[in-house]
Amino acid sequence: MTQSRVKRNEINDTMVEDIIQRAIGFMPNLYKRIYGPYDKSEFSLQSRHHLMIMRIISSEGSMTVSNLAKIIACPKPQMTKLVNQLVESGLINRNQCKTDRRVINLVLTEKGKVFLQTVNTHVKEHLKQRFAVLTTEELSAMSNALGTIQAIVSKL
Repeated sequence: MTQSRVKRNEINDTMVEDIIQRAIGFMPNLYKRIYGPYDKSEFSLQSRHHLMIMRIISSEGSMTVSNLAKIIACPKPQMTKLVNQLVESGLINRNQCKTDRRVINLVLTEKGKVFLQTVNTHVKEHLKQRFAVLTTEELSAMSNALGTIQAIVSKL
């Protein structure tokens, strides 16, 4: 291996480490900035995972506990507990699959759909207020950066 290739690999390794550290710190901070005001409000759920579960089920239409656990990277026993809490709250239902009776799909209830829509509306209003302090250039830069991040993450 040539010296320039070794140097490039070292630079790439350093860059990857930097990206990992930034991503690990970025996600909790982003979540806190967006949903923090709702952690102790009428929208509070017992876990941040509850809202994530509801969003995934909403986007997919239905999902098994196993698939949900894989997506969220959550152990199945913990996922089952979270799902049970959402079922008890009347926000999701367990429905038996029509083609395979062994499969149980999770779906949002009407109450869950209304709850999620209400949270989304409040979050959008909250973010509009937060974004009001940004300049047009900052908003444009943020929009471009998020588009770039979304495009790159979709390749992973």
